[in-house]
Amino acid sequence: MSKHSGLVVSSPCVVNRDKGGFTLVELLVVIAVIALLMAILLPALTRAKEQGKRAVCLHHLQQLMVAWIMYADSNNDKIVRGDAGEYDNIHAGEPPWVQRDYDANNLEERRNAIEKGALFRYTKDLRVYKCPTGQSENIRMYSSVDSMNSTDGLTGHLTGIGAGSRMIKVRQQIRKPYERIVFYDDGCLGDNAMGGFTIRVYKNSDTGSQAWWDDPPIRHGFGSTFSYADGHTEYYKWRDKRTGTLNPNQPGNEDMRWFSIGVWGAPPVDRE
Repeated sequence: MSKHSGLVVSSPCVVNRDKGGFTLVELLVVIAVIALLMAILLPALTRAKEQGKRAVCLHHLQQLMVAWIMYADSNNDKIVRGDAGEYDNIHAGEPPWVQRDYDANNLEERRNAIEKGALFRYTKDLRVYKCPTGQSENIRMYSSVDSMNSTDGLTGHLTGIGAGSRMIKVRQQIRKPYERIVFYDDGCLGDNAMGGFTIRVYKNSDTGSQAWWDDPPIRHGFGSTFSYADGHTEYYKWRDKRTGTLNPNQPGNEDMRWFSIGVWGAPPVDRE
């Protein structure tokens, strides 16, 4: 601004603009910055959300272990039956931890299968049997491993585990309880499935190599959540890239060895 003859004259270099507006370039820059921030933050938020669900899943497994321990304390240290009625020939008179649900036609029948199980009196909460990642139709997403009073690993079609690796019926029989798995999150297989489930390692007669019998659970990323006989829970991330692939023949797979020790207390061996 300048003064001349007492008059105020506007400088031609001053541009008048609307104080509340943005140019198109400015708007595009803001949008680009927001998009960049979203691209950076969304994966982190997704990971944080998954870690939160994993923590809840571990808590549910912890609650199941409390019920499992309370049952043993109330029954002279005897472990609750780990299947859901599939092996009545070796469990005469023993109530299963959950009733059979793989014939259930609706959600109410699946709920009843849990509520009639031997552990429900110690939990009284259906949510404990389900991982938070589940859908509304998933009522039970956890299973007990076969070695924990479900079925004998040295009989039937299961081979390839260490000698002496048998089903455990009394808690005092568990050696190294800090590494022996009891329950784990096998995902949606828990619905319409048996109460006892395990990774069965065997020698493939065609290839002569160790192989998975049942598919390893791929949950919460590349791994799953597990509970142990000493009462603690943890997340295990699979280390071998072959784990979970369609080809079951995986000789030397360290995940196979880890799971076999966790379930049966012994590493897999090659034998028919």
